Amino acid sequence: MVNKKNFSSPRLLELKRKRQKILRNKILIFFFLSVILFFGLSFATRFEKINIKNIEVIGNKVLEAEIIKNIVTKEMQNYYYFIVPKTSVLFYPKNQIERVLLNKFKRIKEISVEVKNEQILEIYLSERKAAYTWCGEDILTEEKITTKENCYFMSSDGYIFDKAPYFSGAVYFKFYGVGKIGSLFSPENFNNLISFKDSVTSMGLRPNTFNLKNDGDIELYLASNSSILNSPKILFKKDGNLIKITENLQSAISTDPLKTNLKDKYDTLLYIDLRFGNKIYYKFR
Repeated sequence: MVNKKNFSSPRLLELKRKRQKILRNKILIFFFLSVILFFGLSFATRFEKINIKNIEVIGNKVLEAEIIKNIVTKEMQNYYYFIVPKTSVLFYPKNQIERVLLNKFKRIKEISVEVKNEQILEIYLSERKAAYTWCGEDILTEEKITTKENCYFMSSDGYIFDKAPYFSGAVYFKFYGVGKIGSLFSPENFNNLISFKDSVTSMGLRPNTFNLKNDGDIELYLASNSSILNSPKILFKKDGNLIKITENLQSAISTDPLKTNLKDKYDTLLYIDLRFGNKIYYKFR
């Protein structure tokens, strides 16, 4: 008996060759169509009317528009795969532009990049507003007093974002402690510190500086005619109950003899120490 496979194998081989040929043709057609599409798209994206010609910056208050424009222009200088221009309104690097500007300028709070009227790229941004300053990890020493310290602006939520110019007076409330530009200062208790500062102000005192020490103590300095090292300060623990601390401070300064002493010789106050629960210590020169 003859094996049927011997009769059918030539036909199967021929069929297999035809299928391979069809597959090769499809691959070649797909390749050539892809090349045509790619170069056609490249040619089309070079038309002047669909390429960005101008850049507008909207919403900036402190940041210079020209500096931002130069950075954006640089990001759109080159081509994708040496063929498609990055100035194309269809393929401009929107996310890259936003990311570069946010990394470069910590002052920027929000940013949006959109194409307007096909050839104008608009950069919409909002800037953080300075509410306080952060002046480093360590409070002023005698050595620093003779030099200009480096301070950075902080927003109302404690975000450190930009170098501050030198101020001869107490223009902004100051913070000292561990921090870095582009991050939140002491995020775990910043809001509580601000609330405590506001409470102290409502008591008739004039706080102007927080110093968060590495040992867990916090010093709140009060305004005076002396240098910061010789100014009155309020001491308390970082992990203390600020509600209770506020109540104890209010009680202490409302009761004699501290009440009268603060009125008569405020400038000679050295400290009010609230680190020991209901026991309050204070000292005058």
